[in-house]
Amino acid sequence: MNSDPSSVLAERMLREGRISPALANAALDRHRTAGDRFEEALIECGLPESMLLRHLAEMFGTKFISTKTLQGASVPRAALQRLSQRLAERYQVVPLRFAEDETLTVVAGDMSNPELLENVRVAAGARQVKGLVARPAAVQAAIAKLYRGDGAAFGRIGSLEDGGIPEHQEGSRNRRAARVQLHVPQDQRRHRCGTPP
Repeated sequence: MNSDPSSVLAERMLREGRISPALANAALDRHRTAGDRFEEALIECGLPESMLLRHLAEMFGTKFISTKTLQGASVPRAALQRLSQRLAERYQVVPLRFAEDETLTVVAGDMSNPELLENVRVAAGARQVKGLVARPAAVQAAIAKLYRGDGAAFGRIGSLEDGGIPEHQEGSRNRRAARVQLHVPQDQRRHRCGTPP
């Protein structure tokens, strides 16, 4: 079995029939050549964010939060204070809510580590931790926005269903073009993903 987390995720998604072999290969090629996370490469190769998140949530038995929703989330200071910036970056999670029953709800870009939520629970001093999944770039942007005050962090990643076009470069014509591009034949998606012509 391959120990590369991207290959493991690709193999699992293929085995469960969640993505096609062509899409898996194109995204793995992009992951290897451009250094993108596999999840981000899938979006770049044409898989809509909503579909990726639905697959990941089903695979890990949780719920998901979209980039747009996470961008607009109002996170109470009490929740953020449960986890330092250093630990949020280390675990790639963002606290969203700390309830009266001492349950911390976090969003993570990678739920494949079965010890993640327990590690966060101990670090945050919470009674229990509930995890939601989001795309990894959205979690990184949320960390930058909420801990470092970087209001432009979400603008540097692709939004919802746009196939990876940064929001600051979008116009209505660009959004229409992105939606149309999602329906490009598979061989052209491979080229769009940066694989050699």
